[in-house]
Amino acid sequence: MDASFMREPALKRNEKVSWPLAVDLPTHIAEQVPVSAYDLELMHRPGIIEAEPQADLNIGILRARGRLKDAKRLFANRGWDTLPRSARGLKILRWGADHAFMAAMTNQERSVRNWCRKWAPWLKPTELDAIVAGTRTSNKRWSDDQSATVLNVTVRDRTNLKLRFIGACDDINYEIRGALRREKNAECQRKRRAGSSTGKKRGRPHLGLSPEERTTRIKAQDAERSRRYRASRKNASPDINIYRK
Repeated sequence: MDASFMREPALKRNEKVSWPLAVDLPTHIAEQVPVSAYDLELMHRPGIIEAEPQADLNIGILRARGRLKDAKRLFANRGWDTLPRSARGLKILRWGADHAFMAAMTNQERSVRNWCRKWAPWLKPTELDAIVAGTRTSNKRWSDDQSATVLNVTVRDRTNLKLRFIGACDDINYEIRGALRREKNAECQRKRRAGSSTGKKRGRPHLGLSPEERTTRIKAQDAERSRRYRASRKNASPDINIYRK
């Protein structure tokens, strides 16, 4: 494209131009599609046609953000504006720092500082620097139940608050959660069957026949089956080999 065209002043939106310009298009397209110089300039501005690629969020980032969201709901339920200034609060603080590091796509240390300042404003600058430095080398392989152990989340807490990314500290073998899941699935199945049910009993409807009528009907059905069997023996199927020739 001619560089002089890009140095021209901005064009008005409704200003029409005639073909050809700096960019040549096929004649049949140029004759059928009206275009303005403003539109043509937009076509050659970088970033107008092709959108910038967005970074994909991996499962680790989504899980970390989900756990921080669950933790915020848990803190609100306990009435915590800040974490308790105790050994328990420091454990939760280190857990949150690791997840704040994993939840950020860029500037992870700034994310850790912001989370710690929000939930532990009583930290000294040296203590905050130590926690941030620890996130650089920490393992960060937190499971759902390990997170529940640090946060002291039970099955009842998890169920009542509808926590999705935090497990339970009192159900190591998943027995209680498995029973709750099976009960929930059974309830869903009952609702599904009730929604599609007609209210009638399962199976064929009762004909209301007397014992004599029932016997007569059974004999008639047996006679019909025998008749069809004899007919099939008289009119045997042709040999399939005659169709293969």
